[in-house]
Amino acid sequence: MAYIELNNVSVGFGSGTDRSEVLEDINLHIEKGEFIALLGYSGTGKSTIMNLIAGLVFPDEGEVIVDGRKVTGPGPERGLVFQNYSLLPWFDVYDNVALAVDEIYSADSETERDEKIRTAIDRVNLTDALHKRPGELSGGMRQRNSVARTLSMNPEVLLLDEPLSALDALTRSVIQDQILGIWKELGQTIVLITNDVDEGLYMADRIIPLSVGPPATLGPETVVDKKRPRDRKAITTGEEYHKLRQQVIDFLLAEKEKERAASHARPVSLPNVRPMDISRHRPTAFRGQRPKKRKEIA
Repeated sequence: MAYIELNNVSVGFGSGTDRSEVLEDINLHIEKGEFIALLGYSGTGKSTIMNLIAGLVFPDEGEVIVDGRKVTGPGPERGLVFQNYSLLPWFDVYDNVALAVDEIYSADSETERDEKIRTAIDRVNLTDALHKRPGELSGGMRQRNSVARTLSMNPEVLLLDEPLSALDALTRSVIQDQILGIWKELGQTIVLITNDVDEGLYMADRIIPLSVGPPATLGPETVVDKKRPRDRKAITTGEEYHKLRQQVIDFLLAEKEKERAASHARPVSLPNVRPMDISRHRPTAFRGQRPKKRKEIA
């Protein structure tokens, strides 16, 4: 049995004619300590898979299992890092992390909770900004604050929902390395959502793309069996990485082509309307009369 299992999972939202099927027949197995990257176009259901593992969404069919137990709701062993930071603007770095620590470790002493908070902040190199509020932080620092808050719960599973997509390339690479360093130190199981193939090649053990849908399903996985730490330059220039990248891109392009073909094949439904008789809607003064010239009106 794998550490994380999604077995025959299907999910949709709404009801009746407003029903939208998002995911269909998802079968995903992740081993303990693995680093997985989910990759695909926006709106394909990547975040829904993340929310299924986090216990924020439940499948209509199938089941989600983590560490041998069926997921029935959120739990501190599964930490979710959102794309939009989700920090309280009136709290500083320390207090935003303390929110999670005080909730999860309420039975611990104040000294023990303080140590957990400071350790999590130090892991993402934010100790110098301990008492700064989000408005005083750069985008990268805010994201690190968000990561620190999740790490403070000491989760066994780290769920990263496109946490780096809004960052510049340099900041993104710095935080990528910090996340990899934390993963190496703590040995967590990590699931990363990304739209960047190179990011997946640099960070993950496996890249799993999603079809366009709806409903979407999983495409063929790409195993990145390369030694760590990986060379960023080799990701963009190495022949072996080029083959892996092309494998993922070819699938995504083929899916987009299917979507275009399907949209062209769909019948176009025109509204059931009758042409308007314009003469019936002209102003009364003009019916059957020649409009006066501007000079005559004056």
